[in-house]
Amino acid sequence: MGWTAFLVDNPDLEPFAWTLRKLDVPDSYGKIIIGASAMQIEDFLYVFGASESEHDVYLVRWPLSGAATGQLLSPEWWCGSDGWQANVSERRPVMRDVSSEFSIQRDPWGIGFVEVNTQGFGAADIVIRRAQILQGPWSKPQKLYRPPESDGPNPFVYAGKSHPELTGADLIVTYVANGSDQTLASDMSIYYPRFVRLSLSYGPDPGRDASRRTGNRGNEETESRSGRIYSDRFSTLAARG
Repeated sequence: MGWTAFLVDNPDLEPFAWTLRKLDVPDSYGKIIIGASAMQIEDFLYVFGASESEHDVYLVRWPLSGAATGQLLSPEWWCGSDGWQANVSERRPVMRDVSSEFSIQRDPWGIGFVEVNTQGFGAADIVIRRAQILQGPWSKPQKLYRPPESDGPNPFVYAGKSHPELTGADLIVTYVANGSDQTLASDMSIYYPRFVRLSLSYGPDPGRDASRRTGNRGNEETESRSGRIYSDRFSTLAARG
């Protein structure tokens, strides 16, 4: 198992008119799928990859000037206390126990970043993590939204992620509700992405700024799935779109 990258030479056109150019990529040395989430910060392109069996997440980066022209053969890996290194054998995961599909974006309510994915197999929740920098440390996952399909018969919910390119709420999240082959053949309402608008607001807490700087966010308090979730002193108002 490896990964492949393509460069779009004409990204301003409609996707059906794109011209794709396959690039030479380095070996990831393991079952790591590079490209789960990507972000440009200053002069670098940062890309996350998930190990297929362990569900560990790794972080790799390229100089933006090289990545923009398709030069991907000399990345740097995040290697923990050793910082950024070209030696892939020294890489260290930045998160563990994360599904292979996830998203990372800037925190819409402050400095830092948020990660969103589904947690669980079959009946799954959408969870969120936070970090001040991409390398972490990342917080523990906290339940952000319970898809109603997770409480239905034979649930199969997965592929949760946020979409910073969409507007209309603090977070726009999608997930997929699927079923068995027999169900899929007879129920055309499943297997399509579900969109959820999530509005985040931090509750009153005089220690919020300090806790956000240190990453120590305190105890979790969660209501039932009525649409509003209090977790780690912030609230989530969910609306299906």
